Amino acid sequence: MFFGSILGGILSDRFGRLLIYRCGAILSLVSGVAIGFAPNIYVFAFLRCMVAISSCAAAKVAVVYVVEICNERWRSFAGLSYTIGFGLGCMLLSVFAYFIRDWRTLEIAISSTFAVCVVVSFCVDKSPRWVYVQGDSREAETICRHIARRNGIVVSDEVWDQFEGVKEDESKEKKVESKNTLKEMLIRPFTRLMLLNNMFVWMTTSLVYYGLTLNSGALAGNIFINNAAGGLMELMAALVSGPAIAKFGCRNSVIFYEFLASFSCLVSTIAIQFANSNKAVETLGVVLAMIGRFGISAAWAVMYLHTPALFATPGRSSALGASSMASRVGSIITPFTLQLQYNIPWLTQTVFGIGAFIVACLCTLYPETHGRPMMSSYDEAEMRFKRHVTQTRLYRIVCCFRSRPIEEDYNAREFETMEKVA
Repeated sequence: MFFGSILGGILSDRFGRLLIYRCGAILSLVSGVAIGFAPNIYVFAFLRCMVAISSCAAAKVAVVYVVEICNERWRSFAGLSYTIGFGLGCMLLSVFAYFIRDWRTLEIAISSTFAVCVVVSFCVDKSPRWVYVQGDSREAETICRHIARRNGIVVSDEVWDQFEGVKEDESKEKKVESKNTLKEMLIRPFTRLMLLNNMFVWMTTSLVYYGLTLNSGALAGNIFINNAAGGLMELMAALVSGPAIAKFGCRNSVIFYEFLASFSCLVSTIAIQFANSNKAVETLGVVLAMIGRFGISAAWAVMYLHTPALFATPGRSSALGASSMASRVGSIITPFTLQLQYNIPWLTQTVFGIGAFIVACLCTLYPETHGRPMMSSYDEAEMRFKRHVTQTRLYRIVCCFRSRPIEEDYNAREFETMEKVA
């Protein structure tokens, strides 16, 4: 999943969202079903790696795709649909595992669901936004007209005349950009800051999320019920996040959910420490753990929507892939963090609580993306990041300990060029 995240992002920015999604879905289907017939541990491990790489790449590309083809009104629901499906999958996994106890049959059953993804990949069009950014405005127009015709919408020629005018203006002022999307983001100070901040947020959120998920087996009660309840929290988190984003925006929603997860983890630690085999207190600990999972699941659901909208179209998928790659570092650390509770019972949940609190503070650096138009160039994104970040309290505090402000990494000519393009 570590390699699938970054490879899927880079390849989809280079070759298109639909192609990488289709290849990932097909490879996941074939490799997943083949696992059920693996003759030894070596073949099993290889096929598991292939499933992890391909499914992770396909999932991240799918999120970027649905966010790009939707307008501001439906973008929130489209981005959150990933988490809705994930929550339903967790709940269905408990049902499958309860009735299918043979792991080979179970693997074949759950992997067969990728067939739906393969069929869907042949029924949808390319991302017109990606095609347009690649410079093929005629194909983008054809795709948009086809999508509009499916939805019963008539697009006038005047709309495309306006787009052509904008395209000509951009081509005159826009400087030549490298095909290396990560390089283009890293050479710009505020974009680099936003990308690295986003990667740390994803890594820590993943650490807390998988910690609470994998620790469900250590909770009091039935393991199947606890896992299904966790899936229900995932589903509820996605359903609640939609109205929350519409009311408060993506940035404020993430901050609130991270604080909720932090509070729940820290309070559950206190409850577990003083349980002393008290059933009521043990139940309270389970409830608080589920609230924590709800909070961290909701935060991650919003991040899947927020991250693609945060970065410019040429590097959008790469940014999501890099962030997801960082999250895999967090998930790798999770099992070692869980081992701490066997020596120091209160330490694991405390680490999760403090981590979520730090992330909530770092999320204040994000600009709001809900209801804002998506950016089409690196320089446009850089100027938006600069305007927002320099006004935050956290940035001002950090600058007190830095030899010079981040904006001094620019020279005057670079600023003039970016302002013209933006």
